[in-house]
Amino acid sequence: MFSANAALRNAQFFVTFFSLAKVNRQTSNKQSYEIIMKKFTLTIGLLAGLALQAAAADAKWLANLEKAQATAKAEKKMVLLDFTGSDW
Repeated sequence: MFSANAALRNAQFFVTFFSLAKVNRQTSNKQSYEIIMKKFTLTIGLLAGLALQAAAADAKWLANLEKAQATAKAEKKMVLLDFTGSDW
């Protein structure tokens, strides 16, 4: 459910997150740049992780090799065999 208050809180979070807060006279431009780049890299990493998680949720695992091969051939994809267990 979308709410205007939630959108405002999210906007305030990002403004605060990307701002340099209190930059005093002792903070150099290099230090400010490093702070911004660390925050930017963290944000990009989190977004990439969320995108990968969403893509993995769509994955469909099949237990029958013949059906998996037919599906992979029809979709022009490769087959990944995952051997697990201790009785093989």
